[in-house]
Amino acid sequence: MFNRILALAIACYFSTLAVAQPLTGNNPVYKIRHDNHGIEVAPISFSPATLKSNTSWNGKWIWVNDAVYPSNQQTKTAWSSHEASPDLQYRALFRKQFVFSGAKQVFMFLSADVAYRVYLNDSLVSQGPVNVSSDYGDDTAPQYWFYSSLDITRFIKPGKNQLAIEVYSWAFEISQATRRRGGLICDIKTTEGKLLAASDSSWRSIVDTSYRYVNGGLVYDAQKMASDWTSARYNDQHWHRSSITAIKSTDDLVLSQIPVPVKYSLAPDNIQSDQLTNELQGTSFSRHKDIVFDYGRNMAAFIRFSAEASAGDTIDILPKEKLENTPNRSFRFICKEGHNDFETPYLSAYRYLVVRTKNKPGTKINSVNALYSSYPLSYIGSFSCSNSFYNKLWEIVRWTTQMCMNDMFFDSPMHQEPIACTGDYFIQSMNNYYAFGDPWLTRQNLVQTARMLEKNEYKMFHTSYSLIWVQMLRQYYQYTGDSSVVRELYPHVVKLLHRFQTYLDKDYLVSNAPDYMFMDWISINGFNAHHPPAVIGMGYMTTLYYKALNELSALGDIIGRREDGLQQLTGPIREGVNVRLWDEDKNLYRDGFAFITATKPNSWLPADTNITTYTPHMNSMAVLYGVAPAERGKALMKYVIDQNSYELQPYFMWYVLSALQSVGSIDEGLDLINRWRNGIDTTTFTLKENWRDKTEFGYGGDYSHAWGGAAMYFLSRNTLGIYPEEAGYKTIGIQPYTGDRLEWAEGKVPVGKGSVIDVKWRKQKDGKLKFNYIIPVGRRATLHVPQEWSARNILLNGREVGKQDVIRLVGGKHEILIK
Repeated sequence: MFNRILALAIACYFSTLAVAQPLTGNNPVYKIRHDNHGIEVAPISFSPATLKSNTSWNGKWIWVNDAVYPSNQQTKTAWSSHEASPDLQYRALFRKQFVFSGAKQVFMFLSADVAYRVYLNDSLVSQGPVNVSSDYGDDTAPQYWFYSSLDITRFIKPGKNQLAIEVYSWAFEISQATRRRGGLICDIKTTEGKLLAASDSSWRSIVDTSYRYVNGGLVYDAQKMASDWTSARYNDQHWHRSSITAIKSTDDLVLSQIPVPVKYSLAPDNIQSDQLTNELQGTSFSRHKDIVFDYGRNMAAFIRFSAEASAGDTIDILPKEKLENTPNRSFRFICKEGHNDFETPYLSAYRYLVVRTKNKPGTKINSVNALYSSYPLSYIGSFSCSNSFYNKLWEIVRWTTQMCMNDMFFDSPMHQEPIACTGDYFIQSMNNYYAFGDPWLTRQNLVQTARMLEKNEYKMFHTSYSLIWVQMLRQYYQYTGDSSVVRELYPHVVKLLHRFQTYLDKDYLVSNAPDYMFMDWISINGFNAHHPPAVIGMGYMTTLYYKALNELSALGDIIGRREDGLQQLTGPIREGVNVRLWDEDKNLYRDGFAFITATKPNSWLPADTNITTYTPHMNSMAVLYGVAPAERGKALMKYVIDQNSYELQPYFMWYVLSALQSVGSIDEGLDLINRWRNGIDTTTFTLKENWRDKTEFGYGGDYSHAWGGAAMYFLSRNTLGIYPEEAGYKTIGIQPYTGDRLEWAEGKVPVGKGSVIDVKWRKQKDGKLKFNYIIPVGRRATLHVPQEWSARNILLNGREVGKQDVIRLVGGKHEILIK
């Protein structure tokens, strides 16, 4: 049912597209551009509307023979220890030969649980499936499963073709979900409808135990499995017939609506060893010698290497973001005799690869390459200004955001947390609109989150993040104009907000939530603000609920729906906050009251103590979401900026900067952006998770955390001044910068459909201001004349326009001169 609804929604959204467009798969051919600024894909015309779907499956869900391998039928998540169930650490390998006699296009439709890599004629075609994901500690099986549509025309050949698929029985990441039962399903069809292959019991399969975990690190023994098992020359007669699984239905299979991640091979910038130069080919390594391969900056990448070795030689690969840090995801490769080629099946985050060998004389490392991987992104947006630090910061945020976009948003590629890490993904999606202009990853993320919420009765581990999901949906519509996803997800918003209604007390404060995660990585009166008590969290959560209810009204207006019972809560909630939480003596909002919650303390909800706090968190949210009367806004934000009791971390700075934007304090926001001098690491060229390497509670963050990238959105939105005045940039809004902190700025802002608006402005020495805009042909814009220009003459393309509040612009070049 969900698959049919999603297909209908996509069809409605793209009904204006020509039906004659060629069919595509999730795996378009990418043209890579790589320079000092980063790695990007030349713009592609990907659209879910042109994806070839599989409307009727011929293939069956299959797995390794259950009579031969009775103990190898289960899969597992990463929530359980790798050491606790070593019998589940296996690959299921499948082979099938089929004949191809010709066709214009051939598609493979494929999915597996937990994860696959597929080879055709000894070439790696793709890996997947796209991660359904779940919540923290969530062992409830998902209600649907993604499959991929792969255009394999470029991999296929006339005559006999050899298909080989490896399926991993365990999740590498805590984000990965499983249905607890191994499975593979595959159809190969021509566009004319001819079936070339379909998964059934004739497929040959075997269990491979080359992988195991030792002390938390993954070990692969190349001696256990022939390396040519993917090729036609391999003899699989000792393999067994596959079993048809108990999963009979294909109704829950959903076609992924995003392109597959790009892979791009990078050689190291340099190699650090007292024996070596950058001429690596054929170099012998001595026993226990460490060699450091430096790739110049942090990245999310697989690891590929080639070596000549003796049987039993070991190659340890230790990925590091910084050389002084402990490695993450250490990997050991046990060599077979002769030539060894290998590519890790999971992503790592690293700048450096430390390679350590234990070998007999003569081992030769031929190459160690990073296989960079991310969602396929084009650098459509750009930014530069008179402040060189802002320029560097903008590029660092772009790169870190890019690292955190793959087959879903990552909180970081090192952590790869579940789909429910919405607070992170919301910020990343907003940055994406200004840097890349991609709609599809955010769209799919929103749908995935709704499905996860539905499965878990609209409860989320990080309670506040479920409310932020509503904001993310509203902003997605604003930047794309896609009402189909609003129509699809609106019922989920309603059910979520009904859930929160049960947390309200008699004063309409959210005092009875199950917890108050997540506020910030700081201490508030000795409590970890990751999961504070109700006395600290209730005001914060109430403002988020108030915002979500207002977003519900806006979403309802889009599709002609109204939920009076919920929407009428906004007035009492706002009154409750302003009557109960406003402190007239301090002119601040308190966070809450002790001992009024009806929720019993639990692991994530400390018991209240008799305290009263006035955090900048609550006061920023009251301003940002319009809970506070407008006249209080500037004074409250001055308190937020000036206070030094709490060191607000990069994540929460999104809300502070957004609140400053809401009251027009743009220069004060620019001043705050200077705090990012402590939030970046120039050696990794990425964002740190926090200003400090360790929080007050000892939590050590990593160096590729895009949730701390609010500065990018603020800079582009407020100094270039471009935003969607009407949804999907039907009308482009322009709010010129009028502050004192910058002398000039220029850049490009994506405005949908592959278009950008060019912006360039400068303060001239004679005091004049010049603003240049290039608006895409066929588009219109509204420039809102700042109050600061009211006493000055305004010339549009050389002609005086007189006094007016707005200037209407159409496609083309425009110069606005302020005398």
